[in-house]
Amino acid sequence: MEPAHGSLETEPMSTRQEQGSATLRLPIKIGRLFQPQHRITLSAPPPHERLKLGNRSTVVAALLAVAVAVCVVSAVAVPIARRMRRAAQRVGLCDTTACTSYARMVAQSTSGSVNPCHNFYRFVCEGYANSSRSVFRDHVDTFTGLVSRSLRTAVAPESGQSAFEKAAVFYQSCVAVVAEGVSQFDEFRAVMSDAGILWPQVSKRPNIMASMLKMAVTLNIFTLVFFAADHDGEKCHIEIWKGDVLEHLKRRRRELEANGKYQLYYDTFIQIFEGYDKNATMGGSLLASATSGSESTRWEYFLQIENVAFHYLTGRKAVVKTVFDDVGKLKRISPSISPKRWAHLFGQMMFAPLNKVDNLSSPSLPCSQEITVWDLQYLRALDDLLLAVGEQRLHFYYGWTVVQALARFMSYGLAVLSYGSAKAARDESSLHCLRLTEATMGLVVYERYAARYFSQDIRVELHEMVNVVYSALLRSIQAIPELDVRDTSMGLRQLERTLLPNFEFLDNKDRLDRLLAQVPSMVRRSFAHNWLELQRALRHMSSEVRGVTSSWYLSSIAAASGYSIHKAGNKGELGLAPYLTLLPLYDASVVGSVKYGGLGSLIAEATFQFFEEHLPLQSSFRSHLEQRTRCYESAGPLRELQGDPVKRAAFKRAISQSFLWQAFQSPLRRRDYQWRLHGLEYFSEQQLFFMASCFPLCSGYQSGIAELTCNEPLRHSRHFPGAFRCPGGAPMNPRLKCSVFY
Repeated sequence: MEPAHGSLETEPMSTRQEQGSATLRLPIKIGRLFQPQHRITLSAPPPHERLKLGNRSTVVAALLAVAVAVCVVSAVAVPIARRMRRAAQRVGLCDTTACTSYARMVAQSTSGSVNPCHNFYRFVCEGYANSSRSVFRDHVDTFTGLVSRSLRTAVAPESGQSAFEKAAVFYQSCVAVVAEGVSQFDEFRAVMSDAGILWPQVSKRPNIMASMLKMAVTLNIFTLVFFAADHDGEKCHIEIWKGDVLEHLKRRRRELEANGKYQLYYDTFIQIFEGYDKNATMGGSLLASATSGSESTRWEYFLQIENVAFHYLTGRKAVVKTVFDDVGKLKRISPSISPKRWAHLFGQMMFAPLNKVDNLSSPSLPCSQEITVWDLQYLRALDDLLLAVGEQRLHFYYGWTVVQALARFMSYGLAVLSYGSAKAARDESSLHCLRLTEATMGLVVYERYAARYFSQDIRVELHEMVNVVYSALLRSIQAIPELDVRDTSMGLRQLERTLLPNFEFLDNKDRLDRLLAQVPSMVRRSFAHNWLELQRALRHMSSEVRGVTSSWYLSSIAAASGYSIHKAGNKGELGLAPYLTLLPLYDASVVGSVKYGGLGSLIAEATFQFFEEHLPLQSSFRSHLEQRTRCYESAGPLRELQGDPVKRAAFKRAISQSFLWQAFQSPLRRRDYQWRLHGLEYFSEQQLFFMASCFPLCSGYQSGIAELTCNEPLRHSRHFPGAFRCPGGAPMNPRLKCSVFY
């Protein structure tokens, strides 16, 4: 018989109690976070006791006693409660904006269905599994947004501008081309004509070397090949390396051909450049305009040249570096370009006269030369292309590459055509203007950014982190009995100088203004004018000034797919880029587990890299390292790591993670008692450290590489299994573990 509606069906207390206990033994999910199992024993409440009072006086006396007791307890308990609250705050939740923001990011990514002992990367990064984004790209977008805002919001006078104000107005005038439709078409077209670039017409007397030189010194534009020349006393330093525009053009062509619009794209540029729409104010409608009057032979002429150019100059991966001591020796790899033309090009860049020698066809430079060709095969291929199509046709195609490089800065319509849509032009033009501003003004663009995110307190803490991490590495080496630490150590100051950002000179605004005093005041409505004036001033600056203000940060992260501390230039030095001091890697107000797990991981990897590069050739640590490498190679996924750069990186990360843990546990590091995070309260400080080391790797693409980079170092960790209570034999706690340090 079924129970009546609203009544309760009773069952024995023991049965309900067992079901309740079984329910509480299941994994508890809070949001999307996986929590460990907890056993909670339930017991039936004791029976109620009835208060027995004899008479009214007894009741009154009891009430008075209760009132007195309440007063006494209140007087004693309130201060105790306050002290308990203060103590709880000391070891309680971190409630800063940085802690809250970081906890929210991790909570949205972490999985509640993946066991961290089975696959730690998937446990931390499940939220990015089906995304086209990555933590790295989100972080970089935040960084570029902050730098752009500092430039966009700056207010500068018309004259007497500071160095930063000049950079800000230059950036603002660039963005105004798309944001406000400020056309610079006529100005840039005049620059091209002055360089001998008559595209879409074919020059009757082409001189591709002269045109490349003119675009280099006028706007610092390089498309087919990059080159730089400078002199230091009696020595000329010359560099030649591969252009990067063709790879972009090849991808763009592939996208347009997939939609059958490549010829329309090309013909539309011809319309604009031949005068049908000089100001290019039509925007997106340019893509819809047909070109019935264009000759098919012109399109075929262009297509044939581009096919040959792509064949010779794209898709090459091998890079062979070669150094020559005389410009005449370039004839070995580029016989179609005479030494005289090379010498004239480099001499013009350095404002150096040519030496007249007996053989007038082979002049030289008035200095001892160091000519570094970074990609020998590419320069050979460029010479082969010149032989295959001839200088006239190659000069014509060079004009097309210059048009593609400048189009996004010339007018709103050309920017829309170049980016593919009005939305893409609006979203991406700001980043391209920022990269161009840094390429010309260097570190000046970070003056306001550095003032906020690189205060003196932050710099002190970064120095401390480098110190603690390096000290942990030395202690780990000292624990190896068969090694002599004297042949492995290096000066800590040398490491600090190379790892930490060189932003100190930005603090001295007067010095910065003096360095860039030759740069005239910028005009917000004349981007082409600003670019020309700025480049003219930079050409006359000394190499020392350009070296102080030069920056490589944006160009490095533009092509990067993940975090690293890159080498700065050719000096073999390591540099900490300014974007690395933002969440999720670091914030001055975030907890230490995040700082050491995030930014600390990169510092540890860079420390070991720098340390290994400075080891003496006869150091006993080198042989020890090779011996321990064989253990990792026998441990499954890291087999043959010597020939695989991804596996090699995971191996070095495993080494750095081992002594980074020692740094994290070191009494030398700063301690924060409010280390718990709201929304992540159930994770210990050690668990947060390991999560912070892998969270920056989360990605929706190339997840296999990210998973290997995260999981393999932790599988060999002696401390990770204890932090997450992983049983022996679990995927993240294998029986065979390897270590370089004991």
